[in-house]
Amino acid sequence: MRKKRMGLRLEQRTTQVQTLRQRRVVLVTSLVLLLLFGGIFLINMSQHEEAMAANTVTWTNGTGNGNWNDAGNWSTGAIPGTNDIATFNTTTSNCLINANISISGIAITSSYTGTVTQQNGKTITLAASGFNQAGGTFNGGTSTIDINSGTFTLSNGTFTSTAGGIYIGGNYNSNVTLFTHSGGTFNHNNGLVAIDPSVNGWAGTPTFTVDVLTNTKFYDFLYNGSTCCNTNRLATA
Repeated sequence: MRKKRMGLRLEQRTTQVQTLRQRRVVLVTSLVLLLLFGGIFLINMSQHEEAMAANTVTWTNGTGNGNWNDAGNWSTGAIPGTNDIATFNTTTSNCLINANISISGIAITSSYTGTVTQQNGKTITLAASGFNQAGGTFNGGTSTIDINSGTFTLSNGTFTSTAGGIYIGGNYNSNVTLFTHSGGTFNHNNGLVAIDPSVNGWAGTPTFTVDVLTNTKFYDFLYNGSTCCNTNRLATA
């Protein structure tokens, strides 16, 4: 009887060890999945929060010198930063972008009748709020305009592109119109327009659209999409 009991205890202990190992495997697997999906969720949430957190900073030309890089020319008393949308609306005052800028976006509204000029040699970097023009005039310079995870929209006014090229890229995980010219005048200025989005491998096969008028003319146009596991598509409208 004693030997049988020892054998029974040994068998029970072996079963308990196997069960414990199985629980550990399940626990580790659960943690990996939690970190993986949690990381994706946090990335998506951070992108959403970045777009939601953008503040409107309005051009006033308060000092009268017309320079972007002067805090006194903005409604907040500060030069627009990475979470700000530089907005041009009721004023007629011109603006010279006389510094390299990195902001959430530029919005030129229909009520703006002035001119925004990119000084030669100065770069413009925009994030999720992108570039939107519904009035006024924009004159590009010789350096790049980068739009990261945002879009370009020209619905009215006159846009003369930069000779340094417009680059629209970043992460897009759903169908989106990256470049729109629905009204106004688009002058290519012998500059490149490059569409180079990247796609999360689990995001399916999103379609990227370029929506332009029949008279829209590009000097040079490049599409260079990249993806982890699927094929993204470019459509015209």
